[in-house]
Amino acid sequence: MVLLAGQTDDGEHDNSNTNLNSGWFQPTEADKTICEHDIAFALNLFRATIKADSSDGNVLISPFGISSVLAMLYNGASGNAKLEIEQAMNYDELTETDIHSYYKNIQTAMQTTDQNATALNANSIWVKKDFNPSENFLNTNKDSYNALIKQVDFTAPATLPLINECTAEHTNGKINSIIDNIPGDAIMFLINALYFNAEWTNSFPQKRYEGGNFT
Repeated sequence: MVLLAGQTDDGEHDNSNTNLNSGWFQPTEADKTICEHDIAFALNLFRATIKADSSDGNVLISPFGISSVLAMLYNGASGNAKLEIEQAMNYDELTETDIHSYYKNIQTAMQTTDQNATALNANSIWVKKDFNPSENFLNTNKDSYNALIKQVDFTAPATLPLINECTAEHTNGKINSIIDNIPGDAIMFLINALYFNAEWTNSFPQKRYEGGNFT
């Protein structure tokens, strides 16, 4: 099984809440708890990523994308695998209903909160032909995470470009390649691709732009 998360944006961001749709999401106590845990997970993830990265280049990751995929995986996990996800995400005091409801509400809010912003959180599950996951796993991820579910032949030449084309379609062509090969022992891909685009309320003056090396 392979878990993937990708992120892209169009370089323009709205730093104002003037276009926010108030009342879009009334969080429960469980929602607030999960949000706090998500923030803690994101900070820990950033720290671990920086520590593990030995290059001098920049690193762009999407903690929300990764936590979304882990929540999708948690829905079908059991035993030690489920316990490890619980520990990483601090799910031990929460119900699965709480978790799935939170991510469903967040994804809905991402699309409706700001009329001048576009936020797309595209989840997909690609299942190897002749492998049959539980119906509950598939249905929950479809209903709560709006996941596209496809069962395909992983050995077919057309499958790799199909997965990448689907990701490109749901990120307005910004992520054209999410995978570059399909391992022979792969049975499932859980993929998240996050796209964001908005305009600055107070844009940077054009006259102050100048070329240079980014460090």
